[in-house]
Amino acid sequence: MSSLPPSGWYDDPERPSQLRYWDGSLWTEHRAPRPDAAVATGRLSDVGSWLEGIFRHLWARRIPILVLIGIATVAWMVTAATIGWSVDGMVYTDDDGWTGVDGGRLGIAGGAFAANLVVSIVVYLAVAHQMFWSRVGEAPATAASLIAGLRGLPRLIGWSIVITLAALLAVFVVALVTVASAPAGLLLIIAAVPAAVWAYVKFAFVVVAAVEPVPGVGALRSSAAVSTSGGFWPVLGRLVLVAIAAGVVSFGLGLPFSAIGGSGDDFDEAFVVDGDVVERVDVGAVADAAGYEFGLLSLLSSIPQTISPIIAVAGIATLFAEVHGRPRR
Repeated sequence: MSSLPPSGWYDDPERPSQLRYWDGSLWTEHRAPRPDAAVATGRLSDVGSWLEGIFRHLWARRIPILVLIGIATVAWMVTAATIGWSVDGMVYTDDDGWTGVDGGRLGIAGGAFAANLVVSIVVYLAVAHQMFWSRVGEAPATAASLIAGLRGLPRLIGWSIVITLAALLAVFVVALVTVASAPAGLLLIIAAVPAAVWAYVKFAFVVVAAVEPVPGVGALRSSAAVSTSGGFWPVLGRLVLVAIAAGVVSFGLGLPFSAIGGSGDDFDEAFVVDGDVVERVDVGAVADAAGYEFGLLSLLSSIPQTISPIIAVAGIATLFAEVHGRPRR
């Protein structure tokens, strides 16, 4: 009788953090992440496996992701309705500007817009949380991802402010140098291009690091570590590929709606105009003139614009998970 173990998935002798398939006599080249992996792999999978993994994990987590998309869509609809309600009845005159403005309504609309922005960011972070944990072999609940998104929101906002201020400072310095010396400014602008690419690769994973930080490592350090461990150029190439994939999906799904324009109906009752002066804005009349069909098509046309960033964050999250692996708890 043979003493060899039966075929199946076993710990990979070459990569302890992964499983490898044993066919009963030899090791095959089929590998998979261990659901209980406690350390990072520190290596990137090949491009084909990585791209396939993005869509496989998106499909595996389709229900919670669709729920998250629904939450974001409802938030946008409420915000749009609130803004429409706030501007209804406004009048514009040459001398007085906008009149009939209800400050209370505008304040509520501004609050709704700010709340919607927060909801959108939390949903984006929740998708990153779903994709990260799917990549390391778990299936978190939607509520758990939303809680993780709320916890990661202050980190993301804080580091976004830091990165934005650094970028503005760099632009300011380049502008000052250009004013003082055009040739020196041109050299700085040329040098800024590779610097911007470098910063993009290093900071691209902050969104995942914010929602699933590596213990004992800051968000920026863990984000930069992806291109350090995985290699700068391979990571840059994958970021470009996922951007192209997201753009293709967005364009392909949005193409049927690209011809949507005005309904051609009479909007005279919605925007009463005397010369160049808007005498009244009636949001209810706008909706009536556009019709429910136009509104539904407009809503459907926004779906590709929602899917595109989800594909992008899915690619970023899977890259982050490949390098950092399951966090130690």
